[in-house]
Amino acid sequence: MKRFTSTDKWRDPWFRRLCPTSKLLWLWIVDHCDNAGVVDLDVEAAAFDIGEVVEEHHLAELASRLERLKSGKYFIPKFISFQFGALSAKCVPHLRVLELLSLHGIQYPKRDDSSTTLVPTDSPSLPSTFKEKDKEKDKEEDKDRGGVGEAAEVVKLRGLVSKWFHRRETTQWGDKELKSLAKIETSDEDTALLDAYYSAEIPSGDYRRKDVLTLLNNWQGEVDRARRWKREGQLCKAAPTLSGLRQQKEAIEELLSKHPANKNGVAYRGNPTEEQRKDYLRLKAERDAALREIAGGGK
Repeated sequence: MKRFTSTDKWRDPWFRRLCPTSKLLWLWIVDHCDNAGVVDLDVEAAAFDIGEVVEEHHLAELASRLERLKSGKYFIPKFISFQFGALSAKCVPHLRVLELLSLHGIQYPKRDDSSTTLVPTDSPSLPSTFKEKDKEKDKEEDKDRGGVGEAAEVVKLRGLVSKWFHRRETTQWGDKELKSLAKIETSDEDTALLDAYYSAEIPSGDYRRKDVLTLLNNWQGEVDRARRWKREGQLCKAAPTLSGLRQQKEAIEELLSKHPANKNGVAYRGNPTEEQRKDYLRLKAERDAALREIAGGGK
C-alpha cells in the first residue's frame, strides 16, 4: 500500500524531540493503520518490526497525536485530512473511508480535533496548488451531493446490499460496484421493498440477482420485480370464492389503471420498457381469467 508522507516531519519540533524508538513506533503506526487512521496496536509485532523493545513510555510520547477508542484501538485524528482532504460520497476511494469510520463508531470531522496534527500545517506533502484545487473540487462535490449526510445514506445502502448477498462488513467492494452504488437514487419505500424481497424465502421461481454489480446496474428493474412479487403474494391470499375473485379483479384493475404501460392510465409517460409491457399484458390476462371465473359463478 502506498501513502503520502511529508519529508518535513524531520523538522517538526514534536517529532524531533521523540526518542529514536518512539519515532520508529510513530512511523510504524502510520504505516499499519487502516484508511480511516485506526490501528489495532500490536506491541509485540511493532517491537519485532522496529527491532527495539516498545514500552509504555514510548506510547505516552505519542499521546498528543493519538486518540484511544472504546474498542481499545488507536485513532490518528489528522490522518484522513492529510491523506484524503475533505471526504465526499461522490469520490469512490472515499466510500471505503466513510464505511470504516462508521464501523469504528467515529464521528468525523470533529469540531474539537484542532489540537492534534499529523504534520506541520505549513509543510503539506503535496504541492499547494494541487491541494487547493482538490479542496475546491471537494467543496463543490459536497455541495452537489449534500455533504457528509449523503455519505451516510450510501454507507447504509451498502450495508443492506451486503446483507442480501451475505457479505461480511469487512469485505471490500470493487471499484465498479462502488461507482454503481454511488449513482443509485432510491426512496426509503423502494429500499424497504427490496429488503423484504431479498430477505424472503422463495422456494421456487427465484429470479433475484445473483451478484451485487448486476443488481446495482438494474436497480429500478429489480424494484419493479419486488413490487410484483409483493403484489402477487397479496393476491394469492384472496380466497377463491366469488367475493374473493371480485376483490382480486378489482385489485388488478386498479393496478392496470396506474400501470406505466397503460396508454389510458394516469401513470402513462410514453415509451414503456419491454418488461413493463409484458407485465401489463400478464396483468390483463389475470384480470380476464378472474372475469371468466366470476362469470362461471366461482366456487
